[in-house]
Amino acid sequence: MKKFLLIFIFLLFLTIGVALLGMGLFYTMNYFLDYTNPVRYEYIQGALISTLFATPFWVIASLITSFIKDLLPNGLLRMINAIALGMILFFIFINVYPFMAAVFNF
Repeated sequence: MKKFLLIFIFLLFLTIGVALLGMGLFYTMNYFLDYTNPVRYEYIQGALISTLFATPFWVIASLITSFIKDLLPNGLLRMINAIALGMILFFIFINVYPFMAAVFNF
C-alpha cells in the first residue's frame, strides 16, 4: 500500500511538473515566433513563472524516486534526476543573474 501511494504521488507530481514545463516551453516558443507583437516580452514572464512553479514538483518527484527506485527503469531515474538538477541550476541562475548584471554591468 505504501509503494502504491508513493507511485501515485510520484505520477501526480511528475504530471504537474511536465505540464508546467510544457507551458514554459509554449511561452518561450511564442516569444520567438511572435516577433511582430509589441508586447511579446510578456511571454518571457510567463515562461519564467511557469518554470519557477515547475521546479518544486520536479524536485519532489526526484526525491520520491529514491523510495521507489526498484520499480522504475534506470534510464527514467536518470532522466528525472537530470531534469530536476537542471531546474535547480536554472532557478539558482535566475536568482543570481540580477546581482551579476549589477556588478559586471551587463
